[in-house]
Amino acid sequence: MQNINHMDYAFLLVDDHDLTINLLTSILVRNGYKNIREAKNGTNALKIIEKNKIDFAIIDWYMPVMNGIELVTKIRNDPKNHTISVLMVTGEMSQDKIIYALEEGIDGYEQKPFNENRIMSAIKAIFKNRLKPEEMHYEIQKLSHLKLFGKHTRAIDYAEQLLKKKRHPSVLTILIECHYNQKNFDKAKLYINELLELKNDSKALNYLGKICIKEDNFEEALQYLKQSCVRNPLNRQRRIELGSVYAKLGLVDETTEIFDEIKQSKPSDLELVEMGKVYLAAGKIKEAGAFLRQTLDPLPESVMTYNKFAIELRKIGEYGEAIRQYQRCLKIAPQHHAILYNLGRIYFEIGRYAEASVALEESIKSRATPNAQNLLDYIEDQNKNLLYSPR
Repeated sequence: MQNINHMDYAFLLVDDHDLTINLLTSILVRNGYKNIREAKNGTNALKIIEKNKIDFAIIDWYMPVMNGIELVTKIRNDPKNHTISVLMVTGEMSQDKIIYALEEGIDGYEQKPFNENRIMSAIKAIFKNRLKPEEMHYEIQKLSHLKLFGKHTRAIDYAEQLLKKKRHPSVLTILIECHYNQKNFDKAKLYINELLELKNDSKALNYLGKICIKEDNFEEALQYLKQSCVRNPLNRQRRIELGSVYAKLGLVDETTEIFDEIKQSKPSDLELVEMGKVYLAAGKIKEAGAFLRQTLDPLPESVMTYNKFAIELRKIGEYGEAIRQYQRCLKIAPQHHAILYNLGRIYFEIGRYAEASVALEESIKSRATPNAQNLLDYIEDQNKNLLYSPR
């Protein structure tokens, strides 16, 4: 690590304000950094990270489409890029924000408005920590790597070895995640309790809630999720999970109260989609649509939520709106065979056979499936019958 020349580091600046981007760029250039890229929101930043080597990201907290914390979470969950250094900047830094940001894995934070000295001091402090990390830093990075690549059994074995040296909270957290992913819920609970003895950790409480959900113990899940939200009140994803449990218990009014509050605080696209999913699962199609239609630039991972929304719209006869949702899906994932098939099916149901054939042919090109082929064959047979039938 000591041999790395930080002047060669590739920086990514993520902020929706040109003034901030220009200021940060000027500061970095004056201090000798030349490899600098820019993004206006988290979605664009992820595309840059996917195609380019990034060493250090300076990320704004509040941005449209995907906010800074969501971007950090995705970076930390990316096996290839989870070691990127992250400096978070925000208009105001409360204790709640610090707790939230640190839990999601930032390396440092700075408050706006900032100046050159403060930004460079924050960057140098992060470099110093990377050069002289705490004793278990590299072991925890290796452990995270195993977890992120889905090697949970190996990660569990390695974590248990590390715990013999030190009962480290980060090691316990990763161990909990691995046991949860392997559905070893009893073992996960043991390590959760141990972690909670070390610190009042909102992630540990959240995992207790998630385990209760998996075990269909929704009443107990509510209690743990509420505690998690109290510990980390700015984590809106946790509040959405809490709203989901209320919906599972049939307490939709409580869900609506939580979601209406989130709606007032400019939710990101990811949050809008998650709230839409909760309402879809509860059979509240109108309410789901109110959130899903607000999204600006949904990620590909959201496609199947919009697909489900369109299916529900088709069931209640809102064919035009269903078609618009399928077309929106295709802008996100143009060759998605299931979306193309469902679009073809709805065109068929409303008698737009030529458009149905085009969509089905594209679906088959993407992935040949019996359903798409059978429907296309049926349409072609019907066309032949019409063509050759006596007049």
